[in-house]
Amino acid sequence: MFEHRTNLPIPPTPVIGRDDDVAALRGQALRGATRLLTLTGAGGCGKTRLAVEVGRALLDDFADGVWLVELAPLSDPALVPQAVGAAFGVRESAEHGRLEALVAYLSPRALLLVLDNCEHLVDACAALAERLLAACPELRILATSREPLRIPGEITSRVPSLAFPDPRRLPPLPELAHAPAVRLFLERARAVDADLALAPHNALAIAQICARLDGIPLAIELAAARTHVLGVEEILGRLGDAFRLLTGGSRTAPSRQQTLRATLDWSHALLSPPERALFARLAVFAAGATLEAAEAVCPEDPAQPDDVLDNVTRLVDKSLVVAEPSDGTQRFRLLEPIRQYAHARLAASGGLEAVRERHARFYLAFAERIVAAAWGPRLYAPFGNPSQVAAFARLGLDLDNLRAALRWAEEHADAEAGLRLGVALWSYWFLYGYPAEGRRWLESALAHGPDCAPVLRARAFAAAGLLAYAQADYPRAAALEARAVDLFRATGDAEETIFALNVLGVAEGFLGDVAAGRRHLEEAIALARALGDSANLGLSLFDLGKVVRAAGDADEAWRLLEEGLPLVRAAGDLPSSVEALTELAGLAQDRGDLAQVEARARNALELLRQMDSTYFLPDCLELLAGVAIARGAPDRGAFLFGAAAAIRDTAGAVREPSRAAAYERQLAAARAALPMDAFAAAWDAAHTLSPRAAIDAALAVVKPAAAGHPRGRLALLTARERAVALLIARGRTNRQIAEELVIAESTVAIHVNHILGKLACSSRVQVAAALGAGEPPEPPR
Repeated sequence: MFEHRTNLPIPPTPVIGRDDDVAALRGQALRGATRLLTLTGAGGCGKTRLAVEVGRALLDDFADGVWLVELAPLSDPALVPQAVGAAFGVRESAEHGRLEALVAYLSPRALLLVLDNCEHLVDACAALAERLLAACPELRILATSREPLRIPGEITSRVPSLAFPDPRRLPPLPELAHAPAVRLFLERARAVDADLALAPHNALAIAQICARLDGIPLAIELAAARTHVLGVEEILGRLGDAFRLLTGGSRTAPSRQQTLRATLDWSHALLSPPERALFARLAVFAAGATLEAAEAVCPEDPAQPDDVLDNVTRLVDKSLVVAEPSDGTQRFRLLEPIRQYAHARLAASGGLEAVRERHARFYLAFAERIVAAAWGPRLYAPFGNPSQVAAFARLGLDLDNLRAALRWAEEHADAEAGLRLGVALWSYWFLYGYPAEGRRWLESALAHGPDCAPVLRARAFAAAGLLAYAQADYPRAAALEARAVDLFRATGDAEETIFALNVLGVAEGFLGDVAAGRRHLEEAIALARALGDSANLGLSLFDLGKVVRAAGDADEAWRLLEEGLPLVRAAGDLPSSVEALTELAGLAQDRGDLAQVEARARNALELLRQMDSTYFLPDCLELLAGVAIARGAPDRGAFLFGAAAAIRDTAGAVREPSRAAAYERQLAAARAALPMDAFAAAWDAAHTLSPRAAIDAALAVVKPAAAGHPRGRLALLTARERAVALLIARGRTNRQIAEELVIAESTVAIHVNHILGKLACSSRVQVAAALGAGEPPEPPR
């Protein structure tokens, strides 16, 4: 019945991953104050497809229908009113000019006019929309444009990329298959290769393709179209040059949508020369940029950055740059395929190397400034107060930019810059899960910088040695720290000597040379006492405790750790406190003192939550897994072991030798106590948790619900997760939950996974049983 009230096309394929967007935009279009709703977004993000879907959802809401006018083929602004009139069969007459005839036709009608692709005719579209809305009280307009029309009353809505999974932490296959970007890839791939299916052997590659393409629908569709001649691993490998790969779209699509390059050429042609210059230079930022960074790196003359703000604002308006809020500021980012396009433009202009050098120099100064403010001038200092944690989180936001700066220093043999930046970042690499990467950068810079200042090389040797220790490469750690000790002694730096002696001593002890390890650690203890440095003294004491524990003297180890822990705590040194607590918990585990294991590990988890750090987290989870198994709850133990294994994989955290035997024994006990499928279910339920969710789940496992609060564990969940959990308890399926809460089914699947993790349950049946009985959701038993 709609054919007489619309000219909207019937899409040949279903829209994917946009259920929530369609519902939200339909509601927005029907609000009384909304006369003009403009969908903005980058080329290829699916504005037209979404607008058509919204229009079809609104057919019953407009008595005179929904009408689409495609403006992309036009090049003359004067033809815009004619194109709109042609959609309704309205022509210029002797009595009325073209615009007047259109106004006369539309003024009594209640309809939705969809103006598609306004960006290249934006002034003409704005003028027409303003005239029609003023004269036609029942008319509403839905526009798509890469920039707003900017007339009074306009509401803009940016069309985001499709949500895609984090390749570093893949969910189970059923949930992965519901991720919108993955669904789109699979649907379009099956059109050319009907046998393609999501499976364990290709899941990571498909997730990485979607992430590398930043969820841009056109880019994903073009990549999927290659699956009839390339495997998904081959497609992923070729995305470094996306524009050679992402061609060959539908022959019936507009020419600008048949290749990704054509889509971006269309946008680039609409930029002014200053906008084009800034757009190209922004490509050197690998992780987006603050305004401060853009103003330092992107101007032709860095001493005059005044135009950057105006031009970046225009690029945001034109949907080539995404502005994302972060900690009270805005970051400006090019989606990855767009960044590749801009990078090629910058390289062709001959300006790439000059901009890369400014970028590297900026981030070297940035990292040294951040670390000096948070960590102080020493190689190691107490860490853990909120301002320090916030400063290191700031480094995390720019991690890819810092990597690009390190790469520039390596490529240009600027060993001093590489060493300085590596030394600035070593503590971040250690605490937040990048020991292998940090060690590689430092050792590369050391190899190329034999003539750099001795103090700089000493600090680099010491930092690289600790990162090698974190990977359990004790021979290399000892060799690097021995070089650092020699250089620090030569420069007379006693505090830094203590740091190097500590790592050297533990590495030697773990290699079996307990006498050498003890000698170096006792030297560090004597230096710390002489300097009155209680923080370093505490660290040296419990490092000696680790060595004597490995040598089999548990009593002396306990005494040294108990002596060192109050000193590092008093200094506010959270990482050292966590390490001491986990060592003490391990000793308590060896003694069979479950209460001590639980108390120490819980304390360590609370400190890790304050730091938002990952390095020691798997140790804590495994200790609590042992408690669960010893108390007859192997499901709980398997769950925590699964969380620990996942975090070890992503954080590069190696299990120390003293913990290996207990781990293997307890893991074997959990496997023996459970059927294979029950063990796998408990393990998999935890395997996709974020570190913070793992901490919450671990604390929930060992902490009973508060008396008088029968649903106390629900405090771990967000409001939306609580709603989903209660619907699970009523027996609803994911699809029914989605319908009841008016959200996408894929979103429900994500919430269910979070609920299972936070409540330490291995199945939704356990959540439903507990909540249905009016009790808090218990961990799996």
